[in-house]
Amino acid sequence: MSVDPPHRPSTSNDAPKEATTTLSPAPSSISTSQSLISKQAYRKADTRLLLWYSFVYLIMRIHVQNVTNSAIMNLETGHGIKAQLGDLSSEQWAMVISIFYYPYMFLEPPATLLLKRFSPSKWMARIMITWGIISMCQGAAQSYAGLLACRFLLGAAEAGFYPGVLYHLSFWYPSDQMALRIAFFYACGMFSGTISGLLAYAISFMDGAAGLAGWRWMFVLEGIPAIFCGVYTYFFLPNYPDSSKFFTEDEKRAIIANLPATQPTSRAKTWDWAQARMLVRDPTFGTFTLLWICHAIGGWGVSTVLPTVIYELGMTGTAVAQLMTMVSSFDTYFLLSR
Repeated sequence: MSVDPPHRPSTSNDAPKEATTTLSPAPSSISTSQSLISKQAYRKADTRLLLWYSFVYLIMRIHVQNVTNSAIMNLETGHGIKAQLGDLSSEQWAMVISIFYYPYMFLEPPATLLLKRFSPSKWMARIMITWGIISMCQGAAQSYAGLLACRFLLGAAEAGFYPGVLYHLSFWYPSDQMALRIAFFYACGMFSGTISGLLAYAISFMDGAAGLAGWRWMFVLEGIPAIFCGVYTYFFLPNYPDSSKFFTEDEKRAIIANLPATQPTSRAKTWDWAQARMLVRDPTFGTFTLLWICHAIGGWGVSTVLPTVIYELGMTGTAVAQLMTMVSSFDTYFLLSR
């Protein structure tokens, strides 16, 4: 006969022990958190980079176009720029317009590369401050030669801004997010014609103030904002995602993680001859270069003479002709920003 062991009452220590586990966030919650950080980072980048550069580009295009507004300013009073600088001929005025683009064309590539050499905040600040000062100097020109010198130096000072902006943005945004931002940036430049025409209309009524012609006031007053923009840029423009003090560590990591390996970084070398040769051999390089040349001839060519063309139609005076130039610029901005 078998004897069962005596029954022992169970105690709390005999209860089966449950394994303790650490709960980790679900993958979906991690993905959502990273997505929110990434959106917040790009919103901040859009504000500090894209919107600021777009505003400065608007000011830059005003400096490029204000010489075309000066061509007809206060002609009725005999205080026009051509008359005061020695009765400039059509050929001389054409040189005043075109000489700006020669240094601009040749200095753009090296000026763009120097952006990384000196850091974007320092180099862009230099560009803005120098073009503001030289723009103001145009108002002090006393001769045809003096105006030519100012226009040449203005082109040299502004060279590198437009491609430099695109280069700087490529440190922050992946290529699939650049197209819409470039379109917005370019559209703001087109809107400058609207502001330029309005300013020219208003400043024309300052003709004779402090003994200065209206066109001199226009160059002086429109050069001041660029100097202030340069000072702000020096202190507050973010340079690169990995070093900007305006972004949190999580935001920096989110931006850097989204960049493909083919895009530039602050630590990569600035120039690669192999990539340059590959770019020149790419058939799209020549195609887009030709498209840009044709666009410049048709687009900028019209804008450089538009105030004069409208005035010489004989329908209105010079002040109202300045206002009428606003229409084409606003239409261009509206269509690009749609």
